[in-house]
Amino acid sequence: MVWVHEEIGGHEGRAVAVLGDGSEPDGAWWTHDGADGRRRAIAIRPACECGWRGEMFPLDVADHEVAEGTADGTGPYGAWDAHVVRLLGDQVPEDVAQAIAGLRRQLAELTERRPLAAAAAAALVEKMGTAVLQRSVSAARTTESWDAIGRALGVSRQAAHQRWSRVLLVPQGNDTPA
Repeated sequence: MVWVHEEIGGHEGRAVAVLGDGSEPDGAWWTHDGADGRRRAIAIRPACECGWRGEMFPLDVADHEVAEGTADGTGPYGAWDAHVVRLLGDQVPEDVAQAIAGLRRQLAELTERRPLAAAAAAALVEKMGTAVLQRSVSAARTTESWDAIGRALGVSRQAAHQRWSRVLLVPQGNDTPA
């Protein structure tokens, strides 16, 4: 089975068989079961078309979804997905960028026709943006460096630290202003 990440088109991954000598034979991993003279795989690992290889996982030829981890996001699939997420880094997904651009156009048009309504809408966007920014930085602080956070925000490591180091980590919740 080939895995394709929704946010990074064309970046494909798959589980590959690992033989006792560490080599990765061609073909579907589950065909390397030792039957009919084929070499028997000792494990499977995630592989990405970019050349990345992940850690090895136990082989369960009887249940492909369990072995690959596709049902619950664990195992080789979970490791490959984490690899892709690291590649994505602070890249804004295309659908989100398009939604922001569309909102920007709508607010500009509304400003021409109904400036008070545009101001009210912009205030709601500002409140939502502040809440999302706080939650996002709080979430990023659990796994990312201040340097990475600063880069994502377009500021220096020091500026990110000064602004956000004292902000309490906030739980995930609804960002829609009341």
